[in-house]
Amino acid sequence: MNILQKTIVSIIALLSSLLLAEKSPMEWTSINTNLIEKWKKDFNAPKGVYVNAKAKSIHFLMETTGIGTNDTIEFFAIGPLSDRSYESFGVSVANPSDIAKAIESIGVPQGVAVNQTEARFWPQGEKIKLQMAKYDGKLSKPQPFSNFLRDTAAKEYGEILNQNLVWTGGSRDSKNELYAGTNMPCAVMALYSLDQSPILLNGVFDQSATYGRFFAASKSEAGELLEVILSWDGKKTVHDRTVNVSSQNTANIVKALHADAKAGYDIFLKVVFDKDVTIGEAKKIASVFDMIDGNGIKLNGAAKNNFFVKAFLPDEKWNNRENRIFQPFEIHLEEDGTKNFIFIEEDWSGDGMDPILKPRETRFEKWSEIPALIKRTGKQGEKIFVAFIYAPSTAKVSDITPLTSLMPRINTFYIFSK
Repeated sequence: MNILQKTIVSIIALLSSLLLAEKSPMEWTSINTNLIEKWKKDFNAPKGVYVNAKAKSIHFLMETTGIGTNDTIEFFAIGPLSDRSYESFGVSVANPSDIAKAIESIGVPQGVAVNQTEARFWPQGEKIKLQMAKYDGKLSKPQPFSNFLRDTAAKEYGEILNQNLVWTGGSRDSKNELYAGTNMPCAVMALYSLDQSPILLNGVFDQSATYGRFFAASKSEAGELLEVILSWDGKKTVHDRTVNVSSQNTANIVKALHADAKAGYDIFLKVVFDKDVTIGEAKKIASVFDMIDGNGIKLNGAAKNNFFVKAFLPDEKWNNRENRIFQPFEIHLEEDGTKNFIFIEEDWSGDGMDPILKPRETRFEKWSEIPALIKRTGKQGEKIFVAFIYAPSTAKVSDITPLTSLMPRINTFYIFSK
């Protein structure tokens, strides 16, 4: 890490500490308890949520937190057990688990939660519509979700708040119970790509890049009640696809995918390279799929025992160890079949602002030896979860796919061609 990078990190850390000092996690205590009980009784919703099966809609009650119009919002809605009311527009009366069960009771399939370590960056699931009606003893006319929030990046990146939302169903435990029901931040709907959040905006929203983007459209008093209405049109548009590609069939596969996307399907794609595809060819093919990654066709995760397709598109600048923010493991395959594992030890004992890099190279025979080599790197190696693979462009992808067995100990790979 160079001096400029260290300075930036220090400033960010300082600002973060100041923000946390100003606003710290706090539990929510319901304010309009009498009106909440009236709503529950009027709509026969003892858990704070009810279903209209005929309309394929669910309805749950939410209290506004009173957050200001200049306060960054990271959550549109959190559950009643959450301590994040200081950064949420509202708090649901119902537990997120009960909201999830209600939505799935009207036929909405459980989607797939985002997971950055598994390269699932897109929220995968059917689209649902969100509206809200004010409640003060009686319900007002429902208004669009976009009326309640302000997106400061709408002109730059396009309108997102007026699009339907994605029902991923959120991350679950071994019993298929929603983590958001009991685990912080207990999100009903986050405004960034959070794995536990069962409802997400229809796009990729990195938390740090999104921070400071969304705000309340107008000031509301803490405890104002809103009925949230989630509805589904019954159309299943999600297609989970895995395609086997080669240099010869890539164009035809892309053409067919475009046709399905044009027909209204939302395609979540995993790419598997044919056994004869070279690393040089894989790089070119990956570039094609990278260009079509977006609306309609979305690269989302890797097939079992395969690399994520974008692993073949590393930034060549990362080859310069001195300019890297961190040092990944390096695995080298030479043209003659020689294999080397390199651990770049960082020695911070000197007086400079940057560590002294000490590459430790070990030759090995079989891919199966790497876990032991990683273990030998000690405490510094325990913090490394990324591996750079270097191989001849003429080598086959199948020559290095055994390295996928390193997952989940290594969760991110990048392949450089020599």
